[in-house]
Amino acid sequence: MVTTTHFGKDSYLLSEQQPLTVAEKNILIKIRDKKIRFLFTTYATLLGILILAWWKGPSSRGIWGRRRTITEEDINRFRVVAPIVIAFFFIILTIYFINYYLKTLHPYIKDIKASIKELLYYEPESYKTPFFETYYIKTISKKRAMVRVTKELYDAIQPGCRACISLSPSARFVFSIAVDEKKMEFNEKNSILDL
Repeated sequence: MVTTTHFGKDSYLLSEQQPLTVAEKNILIKIRDKKIRFLFTTYATLLGILILAWWKGPSSRGIWGRRRTITEEDINRFRVVAPIVIAFFFIILTIYFINYYLKTLHPYIKDIKASIKELLYYEPESYKTPFFETYYIKTISKKRAMVRVTKELYDAIQPGCRACISLSPSARFVFSIAVDEKKMEFNEKNSILDL
């Protein structure tokens, strides 16, 4: 499906959708797996700390390992306050990680299920950092406004040329950028992941 929309001053954006190749789908699967591992190990670790705090209870040792006396009042206070505090932290952690899942992991799962990529054709703009030898191409993606590219691709950007950016629709992961005959491909290793 090819669509044309007006984009900026006297220029038009041409976009089309194509099925993902096996290599591109594997890239999305690898990124999804990295994000799932990060999500579950972090969440399990923090829940483990909460369980340990509950299980350990009031200790006969203070913060620095010195012995201290625990009164019956301390134990009763712990029995009242600890479930409330631990439940509060559990709810906060769960809300945070559900939000993390919906913002960073779910778009990759949607793209893998849909198995479609988006090709956007536009007039590229280049950007070079003033103090370092790093080169960027400005994209039309709001999530990824600039993508770091090689010097060869940067040099290929001339006035009036067209660029084609291939990306996943939901996660906005950039698979490749082509300017005229120069092309740069990205995968899970050479792309910045927002873990």
